Amino acid sequence: RDRDDTGDGAGIEPIETETGVVDVQGELEYIDDIEDPGERLEAVRELMKRVGSALDAELAGTILASLTDPQARQVVAQEFVKAMMAQQNPQEVMGLLSQEANADVLPSVVNLVAAQWAGFDPQAAAQWAGSLGDVSLQRRAYEAVVTAWAKKDIQGAYTWAATIDDRQNRTLLLSRVGKIYANADPAGAVQWAAGIDDRQVANAVLDFGIKRWAASDVNAAARWVAGLDDPNARDRMLNSLALVWANSDPAAAADFVMKNAMTPVGRDAALASVVSNWARRDPEAAARWGAQIPSPGPRGQAIAKASYAWAAREPEAAIDWLSSLPDDPARRNAMIGAVARWAVSDPEAAVQWATVNGDEKMVESAARVWIRRDPGTGAAWVRDSDLPEAVKSALLGQVHKP
Repeated sequence: RDRDDTGDGAGIEPIETETGVVDVQGELEYIDDIEDPGERLEAVRELMKRVGSALDAELAGTILASLTDPQARQVVAQEFVKAMMAQQNPQEVMGLLSQEANADVLPSVVNLVAAQWAGFDPQAAAQWAGSLGDVSLQRRAYEAVVTAWAKKDIQGAYTWAATIDDRQNRTLLLSRVGKIYANADPAGAVQWAAGIDDRQVANAVLDFGIKRWAASDVNAAARWVAGLDDPNARDRMLNSLALVWANSDPAAAADFVMKNAMTPVGRDAALASVVSNWARRDPEAAARWGAQIPSPGPRGQAIAKASYAWAAREPEAAIDWLSSLPDDPARRNAMIGAVARWAVSDPEAAVQWATVNGDEKMVESAARVWIRRDPGTGAAWVRDSDLPEAVKSALLGQVHKP
């Protein structure tokens, strides 16, 4: 099954290890008789753990040559890489991988080789990664190298990644370095990223870093954001900060946005993030807070988002509350959305309420949902309704749409 008894695999000499002599040939023959594939692979792995450190590239290649099962070959290669890299001996790994007969195992070990080699000699590991002819394998190796490197030397990893010619690769690697820094020290990473010239990389690291910082010390992160002078930079960071802050104290996050946003666009984007997050957990509280926003634009957005989420849980309560608000465009738009959301769970009740208490737009909104969910009943109601013929025609035209 896993063995090739016709070729180079025959006659593997016993191997002397730290714990004694291992009859590799005999053990492989025993493993070959194991019926369960998972147990066979585990047996191969255990054998390699025992003998891996005593092998060289030639012996490892001989063992590989005796195996035909791709997964078993991958296990042998992986355990050999681990053993050699633990001894800081990449030369034997390169010797194994340079053998043409072993080209099939390279994809299964490329990340392992790059990461473990970079743990003690990142420059050499990076040079090897760059020598790989396959673009996909090279990208994987680069990512493994820079990840291991950055955990030990942020600046060294960043300096190396900045030398990569391909812009897409370079940007991904530089961003990865920054995110690793942010995982370890979000405050330091944010302040470091603010000085990066490559704005695409800087923004990626800043966005990730401010979220990590807010998760560990939201007040410190908020003070840093509030101290930014550049309107675009502050509002971008404000959005990321508010998104995390809303998980623990959405009211405080929303108030912070209202006080510290520097542009209407930035304010509205950050408020949308807060209210969307808040509405998923407590839509009623989010709606009531949103109604207090003085500016019509963000007030309307907040009310619409929160009341829509509220209507998913308690449609009548949400609509009753909306009905208590002053009659303005924000309330009407939110009402249309809430009635449509009600129609998802009870289309007949939503349509009846809209017919008696709402306007044509609310009825149309609920009927459209009804037709999507139950074309037969919904279409029958529309045909018998008092809606204008043009509206009826538009609604009924959806019945046969996919």
